[in-house]
Amino acid sequence: MSGQVLDALLQWRSGAIAADQLQIGVIKDAHLTQIARSNRRTSTEIESMLPRTAKPMAGHIANVLAGLDNNSSGSAAPSSAPTTEPVTVAPVAAQTPVVANLLELSSDDFCEFDYSIDVDNGIKLAAKKSQGGYRFEWEPHPAGSGQVVIYRVVSNEENRAYKPEAGELLGATTDVSLTDLRPPSSAVRFVQVWCHVGRTIADAASEQPTLIGTAQIISPVVDLAISEDEGTVIGRWDTWPGVKVVRVMRMALAGGPGTGGQVRLHPDDDNLGGFVDSTAERGQRYLYRAICEVPVDSGTELSPPVEEVVQVSVILSPVLDLAVETYGDAEEPRFDLRWSSPPVGKVVIYRTESGPKPGIEESVLAEGALEASGGLPTDARLIHPIKGAQTGNCVMAEVSWPRGWTRAYFTPVTTLDNSVQVGKTVSATRPLGAVRHLRLVERCAEQLLTFAWPEGAAAIEVYVSTRDMDSESALAQPAGHEISRNRYERDGGLHFPTQLPAIGCSVHVVPVSYTAGAKVLGAPTVVDYPGLLRVQYDIVGPNSGSTVDITLAPERDTHGSPPFMLVYNANRLPLSSMDGTAVDVWAAGADGNGRSKQFQPNQLSRADRGATWSADVRGLYGYIRLFADLHPSHRSTFALIDPAVEKLWVDGRGASAGQAG
Repeated sequence: MSGQVLDALLQWRSGAIAADQLQIGVIKDAHLTQIARSNRRTSTEIESMLPRTAKPMAGHIANVLAGLDNNSSGSAAPSSAPTTEPVTVAPVAAQTPVVANLLELSSDDFCEFDYSIDVDNGIKLAAKKSQGGYRFEWEPHPAGSGQVVIYRVVSNEENRAYKPEAGELLGATTDVSLTDLRPPSSAVRFVQVWCHVGRTIADAASEQPTLIGTAQIISPVVDLAISEDEGTVIGRWDTWPGVKVVRVMRMALAGGPGTGGQVRLHPDDDNLGGFVDSTAERGQRYLYRAICEVPVDSGTELSPPVEEVVQVSVILSPVLDLAVETYGDAEEPRFDLRWSSPPVGKVVIYRTESGPKPGIEESVLAEGALEASGGLPTDARLIHPIKGAQTGNCVMAEVSWPRGWTRAYFTPVTTLDNSVQVGKTVSATRPLGAVRHLRLVERCAEQLLTFAWPEGAAAIEVYVSTRDMDSESALAQPAGHEISRNRYERDGGLHFPTQLPAIGCSVHVVPVSYTAGAKVLGAPTVVDYPGLLRVQYDIVGPNSGSTVDITLAPERDTHGSPPFMLVYNANRLPLSSMDGTAVDVWAAGADGNGRSKQFQPNQLSRADRGATWSADVRGLYGYIRLFADLHPSHRSTFALIDPAVEKLWVDGRGASAGQAG
């Protein structure tokens, strides 16, 4: 009938809360469950099972229980709404909650406590579990010849009774022990033993008592239920008001009692409603204990443990977070492997030149299937030591790279007994060496980059930066150019689509490969481009068949200038300053004065586009061409750009000597 009683009590509580006669959370499900399971029916009996703030509701609860008892005898069911005054109900016959040789004495048979008598707290009584309850024992109180000693045992919930009358009388006896079979009704129950001494039982009951001992009974958790859900152990329970913390202890049972010691779970939580243990090891048997902590006086008391054994199911978990870190140079590369260890089993790593067979990771297999049908031979298993297995962060370090491989596949396999679960395969590309034999070819109007294609590179990226920028900073910018191997072989190199900066720059060349769709950059190589000063010149004339004017148009302004010389060759366009005869030149407007085989402006300016120099071509029949007289170290940084070839042809045979001025 306890289920029907509990339903009625829950319905009554809802009505009391709706009527603002009871606050939410004062009377918990645990209180009502204990009342429903007990045989207590009077308001006095029920009051001891309620928290202090809810004790005035004991009469209402007794009224509900009385209505249920009457209904079971054929009477109408009572209303669940609380009444104004509690109804006195005759106690229902039940099994006695106390085991002892009791005297037929009630609280009214004893004298009223006299507060003028000093009373200490007595000694702490030992409470031993017995017959589903607690057995209290105490030392006999010394008495004179012919005297009778009555031991008056009282209890009180939540708070210590300040006088015998303030507690519930468990019984009066002349023995030195008593067993309390009552179920818990609060977080802590105080039991006191008072002693009355007199010539007779009646005389002793009329004498003032002496407190000879006190015991505290801490109630354990209520309705413990522990279960497992896919490797996670979940515990649920209720606690009485006043419990501050529930200690959750776990002990592995694989090797017998005490194996592995006890571990406290969630020490920073109060765990009043239960716990979730996600650290349990698959396949292990654990003993879980729940122990209540209750503040008593200035200290903390612990309840007896409530415990249960759980077997955690075994499921092999694949390793899905394997990470491969490659380092070292291209000649002697190494790699480190990192992964999180699964809850059960050990992990072995296979290194293969090609990946395992598709679908091998979909289910648990027999160990022999790895080589037979999975593409993972036994000799591909790495035997390097594994660090960090105890912490779950596993590392296999300094594994060498097989010579001749450009790509490797690493497959983690979880093993337990003869079963295996294949994890996620990760591939890695051999570290790329730096690009070698770099050569930047200057073609005046464009630049060409050539190099030896590095083995294993899928592409080459080129970054252009200022001459003072390091490679790390340059590579942080978007790549300016990229070329594949097929295009490189087709074009004979990387042709820069636009001219490199005339003032010079650094060109950073980086090999690129791809692993699992991610770009992997090799070591950068830097080639310096010193820049190029481009100067366009023009020939105007001949004037009256004897002179030509020379103008210079630089791409940028300069401070200073190299010397220039105009060279004549009757048979062909001059190929160098030594391939012909130097022509006399002079400053424009000087009327031929100050003739020289060379001229050197003070500066080159984009703003000065007028005729700057004149040359004598009288009697010449052939080609003229302007050359800069440069130091060999500067020749690669200066370009003199010819005008149209027809402007370099002169015919000064008809000019007279006087026309030259």
